[in-house]
Amino acid sequence: MITARTDISASPARQSSPGWGLVLLAAAAKAYLVLLCTLAGIALLPGLFGWHGTVVQTGSMQPNIAPGDVVVLSKPGEQDPVLLNKVVQFRAGNATRAGQQMLILHRVTAAHGDGTYTTTGDANPNSDLDPLHPEQITGVGRLLVPHVGLPSLWWNNGNYLPLGLWLAGTLLALITVARVRLQDAEDNAAPVDTTDPPKSSPQHDGLSCTGTPTARKQQSRAARHKERRPGSVPALSGGVARRTVLGLAGMTVVTGLAAYPGTRSSAAFTASTGTGTSFATASTFPSSPSVPSPGRAGAFALLARFRVEDKVQSGKTASSVTGLIGTSAGTILNYPLTDQNSARAMDAMTDANALYQDLRARAVTTTLTVSPLSGTIAPGVYSYPTNDLIVGTLILDAKGDPNAVFIIRARSIATAAGVTISLTGGAKPSNVYWCADNNAKIVANSQVVGTWIATHSVILEDSVRLTGRALALGTDALSGTITTSKDTIAIPT
Repeated sequence: MITARTDISASPARQSSPGWGLVLLAAAAKAYLVLLCTLAGIALLPGLFGWHGTVVQTGSMQPNIAPGDVVVLSKPGEQDPVLLNKVVQFRAGNATRAGQQMLILHRVTAAHGDGTYTTTGDANPNSDLDPLHPEQITGVGRLLVPHVGLPSLWWNNGNYLPLGLWLAGTLLALITVARVRLQDAEDNAAPVDTTDPPKSSPQHDGLSCTGTPTARKQQSRAARHKERRPGSVPALSGGVARRTVLGLAGMTVVTGLAAYPGTRSSAAFTASTGTGTSFATASTFPSSPSVPSPGRAGAFALLARFRVEDKVQSGKTASSVTGLIGTSAGTILNYPLTDQNSARAMDAMTDANALYQDLRARAVTTTLTVSPLSGTIAPGVYSYPTNDLIVGTLILDAKGDPNAVFIIRARSIATAAGVTISLTGGAKPSNVYWCADNNAKIVANSQVVGTWIATHSVILEDSVRLTGRALALGTDALSGTITTSKDTIAIPT
């Protein structure tokens, strides 16, 4: 029978390797730190090319750009036009914050012949009232880095609880990775038994201890140990060095993010808004291109080229209007004359015409063959090309999409008497458009939503409730009229 010696001197116990739980935790921590350093580098390195970053402070650009995101911007070239749909940073006129001129980050939604632009927050139902002049623009958005500016946002806003939790979590990740690396280094540098293994007895030449896996491992480690100079621990020194570099890099990133040197931009609200973030490298960040913009006409509840008139009869209640009322080249009757042919109304009419052209250019998704239109419809562009469209009781279902758009086009559009047009599934009245090539009429006692835009006239009969606006563009000197009568009109908020 073949036997093996069992009197080999036990080598010193090797320190236990980290358990699987710690290894997995260290892997997750390392992945987090790599991601953190990568995002920080993407946000900071463009500064080497003359670009600058800004931390978004508020939410009017949601869901595409959120508070705490970093937007990297380049200076606009003198010969480079600011194209539509680009995100720009600009000085906000006379608005100040903490004694400094406020910077706004909004999207360009219209360009005008006088060289000015209209800007809008993606989450805002209305455009900014003040036109944007090229000299106000301080940067054009080039790169969106999500979330990386949150520590700076928390610090500047005094939100120390989330900042403290983030710092603690990041420090824990650094410690976890460093601990695992250190333990591995110590294991590799642990002393081993350098005693030559005893030789096997002659009578046991069939199997010796030197042939066992444990013995071979001891011999290999002993050989490595002999090659080291006494007292040297190169593996441990390497581990310490790597740990030191990792710690310094991590703390540099943490400090840099908490005191991010970029500017701070307010994606400011121009009205009450509803409120998702993606990484983008395109010159135009993700937007909702299917959402039309009324531009400067958005502040107007009633806007016509030739005439706006409220048919107030003796002893009867006048119409109630929330929003501006204006004409671009005509008269206002029985309403305040503030924007009768004002510069603001003329600018708004320019944008209203641009809106009409946009609505007419949209690709049709559904061609209507039956009138009246009633029931429940999904988002899309609807066209009734053959005749005048009658609208009955209707439900507009956005199916959970807050950016869902409903566009209904026809030669002329009129509601039936006393109808209700309602919204469901997150649909917004600001995203509903009724586009008539000739006339639009809302018959008495109806409750409707959306922007009603027509080239000739918009008529609101008695006791209509409209959450939206009426725009009458006019095609000649005597067309473009709006008539109301005991109605309630309010622009969307």
